Amino acid sequence: MATKQPLALIENQAENLADNKAENQIVPVNSSELSANSNVEVAKKPKRKAKTKSSASDDVRDNEFDGFPDLARLMNKSVEEIRDEFFLFQIRKLMSKMAKTVIRFSISDKQMEKLFYNAKTLEMDEIVVAPAYLPACKKQVSKLGGDGFKVGVIVDFPFGESTLKSKIADVKESVKVGVDEITVMMPSMLVNKENVKLFKKQSVKIARLKKNAVGIALNATDLGEEEIKLAIKAVNKSKLAFLTFVFGTATVSEVVDKMAVVNKYKGKQQIFALANVDTAEGIMTLFNGGVDKILTPYADSIGEELIRKFKVKSVKLK
Repeated sequence: MATKQPLALIENQAENLADNKAENQIVPVNSSELSANSNVEVAKKPKRKAKTKSSASDDVRDNEFDGFPDLARLMNKSVEEIRDEFFLFQIRKLMSKMAKTVIRFSISDKQMEKLFYNAKTLEMDEIVVAPAYLPACKKQVSKLGGDGFKVGVIVDFPFGESTLKSKIADVKESVKVGVDEITVMMPSMLVNKENVKLFKKQSVKIARLKKNAVGIALNATDLGEEEIKLAIKAVNKSKLAFLTFVFGTATVSEVVDKMAVVNKYKGKQQIFALANVDTAEGIMTLFNGGVDKILTPYADSIGEELIRKFKVKSVKLK
């Protein structure tokens, strides 16, 4: 059976909810109609639109929706409360595979406070920042309690052209501050047959700096299929936790095309994508294309828009 996708399922439930309400409405009949025809029904349900090309998945979604009233009675809640919890659960499920990036622009303390509050409320996976923002992040984590919330850092962005010694120093400093995940930007020129041994050696050294919590990033637009193959193979052997491909201003379709190549050689390590994706539909397209986590500067905006779109009232965002 095909796996249901969160966004598509949310929209389907919203449509079904509207249909169900329409079915239970009373149709008024005036007195003249009653006298003229005694067979007129005082209350009747309008016919539901016939479904075209009905599928098993449609029936499953209908059955899930039909269970809302029963679940509401069981939990001693209103159908609206159950509906609200359902939408919030699906939105949070989507956000749990996304990270907000704060890398190349200034952000005030007030904006940082809003970002962390909303990210925690939406259960976003992580906030990834440049090293300069770590003190401000630590302050916000302390305010919110810190439990179950991740802060990551990306070192030497955007080209990774610093020396290995400089990268290691930045990573060690970040570890002292207390980050949960570290991404080290590497120069794409190392990923070729002439330099791949050096690339592997440096990857191993970086992986040892924080066990199961360090990965590297490469500019995907600079890599062909052979370079992608070499990079993935090197990462798998180095015991890095993940490999991030940076796509910059590439379109969603361009990212999907590149991910098709990545998936041919993907190993055990997770594959992340750092891209300027600004819609939930674009995010879902990349997940379907094989991305394990998406880092985007629009992560919080996407979550806020979904809360508004599906009228979730059980949480309040700043």
